[in-house]
Amino acid sequence: MNTVLNKLPQNMSRTNHLKLVSPQQYLTSSVNRLYGHLTPEYPNGSPFYDLGQTRPPVNKAPDMTTNAQISVMHQNINRLQNKTYRLECELQLRDPAVDVLCLTEHWLEDNQISSVNIQNYSLRAQYCRTSRQGGGTCIYAKTDLVTMERKEISALSVEMNIELCAIECIGADLIIVCIYRPPNGDVQLYLSKLSELLSMHAIKNYNVLLIGDINIDLMVKCNLNKNLNNTITQFGFRQLIKIPTRINNLSSTCIDHAFTNISMCNIQNVFSDELNLSDHLSINVTVKILKQGLSNKHILKRNFTNSSIYNFVNNLELYNWNHICDKCICPSKKIELVINVLKHYFNICFPLRKTLIKNNSCAWVTDTIRQLRFNIRKLKQNISRDPHDSESRSKLLKNETLYWNSLRDSRSNYLNNQIENSNTDMCRSIWRVIASETCKNRNNKNSAINVLISKSAGDSNDARAADAARRLNRYYINANKNNVKPCARTALEYLDKYLPSLIPTFKFEPYSLSDIMQALKKIKRKQSQDINDMSTYLLDYLPPVVISILLVLFNECIYNGTYPDALKLIKIQPIYKGKGDMEQEKVIGLFP
Repeated sequence: MNTVLNKLPQNMSRTNHLKLVSPQQYLTSSVNRLYGHLTPEYPNGSPFYDLGQTRPPVNKAPDMTTNAQISVMHQNINRLQNKTYRLECELQLRDPAVDVLCLTEHWLEDNQISSVNIQNYSLRAQYCRTSRQGGGTCIYAKTDLVTMERKEISALSVEMNIELCAIECIGADLIIVCIYRPPNGDVQLYLSKLSELLSMHAIKNYNVLLIGDINIDLMVKCNLNKNLNNTITQFGFRQLIKIPTRINNLSSTCIDHAFTNISMCNIQNVFSDELNLSDHLSINVTVKILKQGLSNKHILKRNFTNSSIYNFVNNLELYNWNHICDKCICPSKKIELVINVLKHYFNICFPLRKTLIKNNSCAWVTDTIRQLRFNIRKLKQNISRDPHDSESRSKLLKNETLYWNSLRDSRSNYLNNQIENSNTDMCRSIWRVIASETCKNRNNKNSAINVLISKSAGDSNDARAADAARRLNRYYINANKNNVKPCARTALEYLDKYLPSLIPTFKFEPYSLSDIMQALKKIKRKQSQDINDMSTYLLDYLPPVVISILLVLFNECIYNGTYPDALKLIKIQPIYKGKGDMEQEKVIGLFP
């Protein structure tokens, strides 16, 4: 430490700036006064952070090319807005989970459906009527599934005749189309638009699944049924549903359809199920695909535990920093060596580990809700066998009332607990819940960046990300190629003309220890990582000896008039604004 203090610039007064009397007091006086008295378990003495907080994970997607499956479910929901809790409960109790949810007859407008929240799912595509009530189609997908809306397919919609929306599952070469034909719609117009859809060049070489409520009964042999079958077979599609999908006391019809050009060996499962959401059964199709761009079940994450933090701090305190300070090199190179030491121990103490993504989807579904759901299904089966069973009907009405009240109360308690048990500001927690419930949260994994990476060239996810980075880099370079290059002579002439020829009053002053400590306190702690894969939370873990080293080296840079080269490496990251292509990306810089 004597060597460190001897490296101070000659014009820097130790008494005025560091307020030190001797090297021994450097740590025991000034640093301890600013940090607070530090015990051997150093982290507990820092006023900057709480060890009980979980540090932000570092996510790095591994190679995602695997054989997998996508589960698609269709449900004629018949008014979505008053059935979201029941639908959410059914989805959360489904095993295996539904990846893509197609809904018809949601009865919502564009400004309404964008605010409908289904936990663990996000809205990916929708069609809403503009002149009439009712109808409409929409597609929800799990939040970790990367998709892209196919608007050229949705553009084929004709209100009251054929209503479409479609998405592409990136990396799976799979297009899912949700389709609805109203009962009174023009059948010939529907068949014409269906032919136009199936012959589109945009779906060529794709696996395509069309699923929805068509209102053409496949159980009845008629010319309408025959024409529909001829239309789909001439384009290589086949019908998957051959059982009744709408059953009541008067009829049993198959009016919910699923067409596909996927080979039958890749269709793993097809079944219908009663969800008690409308008088239609749900249609479920599971497709086997080669999964490249889809989310994995694991992430690489750094765990910031008490022991790992202590090891990190202890290693930095025991390191021989005089070895760096004694080198006869410029201060910029010394700072680079210090950063390399920090990176070394950071990767040793907080290594990236493969971690399974936890599924908290059933957090608010209680055992009471499960039992009531089971009772309702059982009572409906009894009524279907004996429609005159008045006792079962009475019990059904009572159980459905209890079921709805339990759903509402359980969901309300779940949200209240999220707010009350929050370790952060309660007001901020309230707004986070509001944003989540109204679909205003910005945790969008389906951004244009993810789509760009998934559609880039490469055999692995890292290779595709590198290719996407090169494409983005070329884009931003080309976007600036027509700008006038800066001219130093012109700039100096401008300054001489418009600025008074006075001696500049600004000058750099050597930093004091209190200046450094105040600056560290003011820096906001954020989860974003710089080019060294470190976030500003790392500042909470720096022991006094590292801060003192950096203080000396920064002041040497000021004295020599240099800026550290290691701090010139800035990570440029485009942030998706929510719509459009790459020209809509906002570019930010993350400094080391």
